[in-house]
Amino acid sequence: DEADDGLVAVEYAKKAIHEGREYDLIVMDYKMPRMDGPTAAKEIRTLGSNSVIIGVTGNLFSEDVAYYEKCGANHVLPKPLCFADLEMAWTANQV
Repeated sequence: DEADDGLVAVEYAKKAIHEGREYDLIVMDYKMPRMDGPTAAKEIRTLGSNSVIIGVTGNLFSEDVAYYEKCGANHVLPKPLCFADLEMAWTANQV
């Protein structure tokens, strides 16, 4: 599934949990319309999700990474997204 913004991502995650088909992996940008990535990650965790969440951002400032992780991201990767980095994050989380 592909969400156009953070609010839609939360709704997709909520529906998947309700239907008993929680996502294995959620990849989301830091900056998105209507709800940013960290806020969406926090909301998804509040729903009880154990999905691996990988945040993607153009700002790898330590405080941005720490904030995204505090909100529920398992990993934060830089833009442009490199498949090798994504694969390493999958492997680290046994996805």
